[in-house]
Amino acid sequence: MEDSPALKGADRSKLRGLAMRRRDDATLGKGGIADGFASNVDGLLKREQLVKVRLLVDDRAERVRLLDELAVRVGAEVVGRTGKTGLLYRRNLEKPSLLR
Repeated sequence: MEDSPALKGADRSKLRGLAMRRRDDATLGKGGIADGFASNVDGLLKREQLVKVRLLVDDRAERVRLLDELAVRVGAEVVGRTGKTGLLYRRNLEKPSLLR
């Protein structure tokens, strides 16, 4: 992630609210994170700043690990996890902030 301060609780809450009615942007299968998948999520973050990811993995600890790994690979921050869905955020300085 860029050299930006960590998100505050209120910011995370606002981003989760924005994602509530949003459809899943990407689906991560049981095969793990392929380079093409990470590249796709990176492109989505550039355009949208907020990406909702569905993880088709049954083991909770594995879902947490995969979402954290994906966030590191694309330079994003995990702002929410609910069941098999994770939410990633990365600010695009060329676009208006979602947090304003």
